[in-house]
Amino acid sequence: IPVEGAKFCEKVTFLPNDQEDAKISDTNRAKIVAEVPERLRHALASCHTVATLRDGTLVGNHVEVSMVTLTGWSVGDSVLRSPSGDEALEVVKKLDFDHCRMTSGVVVRSSQTKQLVVYIKGSYEKIKSISDPAYVPRSYDEVTQACAKDGYYT
Repeated sequence: IPVEGAKFCEKVTFLPNDQEDAKISDTNRAKIVAEVPERLRHALASCHTVATLRDGTLVGNHVEVSMVTLTGWSVGDSVLRSPSGDEALEVVKKLDFDHCRMTSGVVVRSSQTKQLVVYIKGSYEKIKSISDPAYVPRSYDEVTQACAKDGYYT
């Protein structure tokens, strides 16, 4: 569920992803472009440990591979490209999982704006604890706990 301006946006629901069905994949990717804010799209495309083998196979954590597959972004050594080719992110630095902070992340540069952006991920409790309270939705605990209860990877 995207957050903008310290408020939760509408939940984005996808069709079940069957990698054999290109029409479903195209529908889901169109939904991502239309309904997911740019910052979250870029975070989904970049904040992971997925790599691409020479034959194009994505490898890594199963949840992250599914996430990258759904977004449709191509994963190169240091450049990530959107399905349309209109957007590209240069991976400036990967921030490995830190056991003390219980987070990982990435620093990327947009090919369009040249702006550097840092994306950090971790448990919803950890993300809340390191976030500026002014940007955390009032219903954060309620919504994230409900997502966890519903089986979402939060």
